[in-house]
Amino acid sequence: MRVLLIIAAVLVGLGFTAFAHVSSAIPPYREALIYSFGPYEFSRSIQELSQQKEVKSGLFSAEVIRASVPDWDGGPILNRHVHNPNLVDHTGRTVTTPNNDTLYTSAVLELSQTPVAVTIPRAGDRYLSVALMDIFSDQFAHIGPRETAGTGGTYWILGPDETMPVPEGVVAIRATSNDVWLLARTFVSGVGDLDAARNVQSRISVSPVRGDVQPKLFETTITDIADAENFVTATNEILERSPNHAHTQRAMAHADLGIGGDWDDLGELQKRMWGIVLSRAETDLRGQVEAAMDANTGWSIPPENLGDYGEDDLTRAAISLIGFGALKREDAIYYRMTRTADGELLNGSTWYQMVIPADSVPTDAFWSLALYEPDEAGRYFFYDNSTGRYSLNSGSNNLKVNNNGDIVIEIRNSPLHIQSDHVWMPTPDGPFAAFFRVYMPGDEVLTGEWSPPAIEQVE
Repeated sequence: MRVLLIIAAVLVGLGFTAFAHVSSAIPPYREALIYSFGPYEFSRSIQELSQQKEVKSGLFSAEVIRASVPDWDGGPILNRHVHNPNLVDHTGRTVTTPNNDTLYTSAVLELSQTPVAVTIPRAGDRYLSVALMDIFSDQFAHIGPRETAGTGGTYWILGPDETMPVPEGVVAIRATSNDVWLLARTFVSGVGDLDAARNVQSRISVSPVRGDVQPKLFETTITDIADAENFVTATNEILERSPNHAHTQRAMAHADLGIGGDWDDLGELQKRMWGIVLSRAETDLRGQVEAAMDANTGWSIPPENLGDYGEDDLTRAAISLIGFGALKREDAIYYRMTRTADGELLNGSTWYQMVIPADSVPTDAFWSLALYEPDEAGRYFFYDNSTGRYSLNSGSNNLKVNNNGDIVIEIRNSPLHIQSDHVWMPTPDGPFAAFFRVYMPGDEVLTGEWSPPAIEQVE
């Protein structure tokens, strides 16, 4: 610790100008940040999703909640569902890399006071999945076609310490933390399918079992990651709310830096060091993500431990930044591209083409292609475009098939000179990323024998 304090004093004397890469220069703080970022980002997200931190626009804004929950009083909304009956567009900024192929239903669960009952309707052949994620972004349960074959059912989500008996005919799911995010996805093949999809979505239900108790709210409202005291305090609170989680125990490795401890117990130099680290936290994390992405040409595949990270805190932090809420690989594979196979960065100033041969994607559900542009923090979101088209899926009504049975997708900024049997996907003006999703992937996808067709530059 004495060495760290000497380094800090030197940096203070230099006005921090030599501290451009602080998170890699000071390993203990960097490690504490990487461990903390996942639960911190989870807390930030569920505070916004539940309106414990007010969000006026976006995927689950106050307007969306008011339309979904007519009796909402404007306060925090917990242990009940919120349906967004509209597909996500460029205004959705709550959850990074959203899809434009499913209707989202969200529920922020607080399980320390009561179990929560979840009813899933019979969906038949329509893709409907419900994922449950704990404070470390681990997907501890999934209810979907793989588990129920579209039959639905009634479930109780129990907190880690809940002892209430579950009624006969109800499936019990034991959560790994008291704070949980439930996210349901209901497939929409196209505009003509929207009403039918909404009908299925409307029958997803979430409600507290004990209706006479109040959920435990957060004491610390997350402000900004550059606010060091808020970061440490908010991280400690989300950990303290689930003290028996296996990964919560690992916070003690960073207790001398305040994680798993108390901000007020830190010295002034330690507090200054946190301020420096956090001022570059998202930039440094984004740099690591981009370095990993730039190391790949063509399509990159998600890590094997997606949605179940164990002690791999760096991957957890990276996915929290660029793909929060991603499903496990057996439920969906998310391929990502920022560079073509030739190593060139994808950019809206260039004309690209992707050719998908007929029936060539091994899926038991559907596939989807979506394009995103990065924000200043490195999170990916849809962008405004003249067509209002944000993705293309295998059930789209505007999917065109040429005489060979191929689907030819033109990826470019302008629709000029595009053949009538090709599909246009508009790009932003600058850099962008392409995501190709395969839901309920076949064995060839899971084993790596298959990958999406290339996106190639058109001369």
